[in-house]
Amino acid sequence: MRHAFDVLGVDGVILETNIDGTYLGSAAFAPIFAELNRRKATLFLHPTSPACFEAVSLGRPAPMLEFPLDTTRTLVDLLYSRTLQTHPNIKVIVPHGGAALPALVARIAAFANLPIITSRPASEAEVFEILARLYYDVALSGHPVAFAGLRRLAPITQVLFGSDWPFTPEMGVARNIHQLSSNGLSQAEAEAIARENAERVFPRLAALRRA
Repeated sequence: MRHAFDVLGVDGVILETNIDGTYLGSAAFAPIFAELNRRKATLFLHPTSPACFEAVSLGRPAPMLEFPLDTTRTLVDLLYSRTLQTHPNIKVIVPHGGAALPALVARIAAFANLPIITSRPASEAEVFEILARLYYDVALSGHPVAFAGLRRLAPITQVLFGSDWPFTPEMGVARNIHQLSSNGLSQAEAEAIARENAERVFPRLAALRRA
């Protein structure tokens, strides 16, 4: 990671939602999150299949359910291990409109009240506060139903354009853009999602555009 940042000059790092079944809130990842926090780095999460994929997929493709559910699972792990709370300098980008978080956030937050869970958020409110400051791309999530849920989770300043290309073919990207455009966004909101929010996350790219 030091070589990537200090020598190669990367803009951020990508971590999959689990590594061989170990989720990102594990103590095994503590040195990585400490270094990312020290650098005020950008971290993009990318979903992968859970270790139990064959048992739960019902023979259907991983992107249909297991990718968004694994994204949600690792975010819950990061919240309940308090990794997000203790590393506030990391700019975390959550893919696919927050995956299942908009639908499940109230349920996830409610469990913060249970003292039998020894490592947990300080309160229900903290769950909403932490999630509201993360960033979310809209890859495959431009449909008005999905986008409405995301808008309740985070302000427009935290929403980034995402295409999922080349994993999603061009036809699918175009379809998502069309759906996104049907959400009644103002010009200012559309410009924020398309470029301005990303330029805050990646200031080097903003500087290149101004040059």
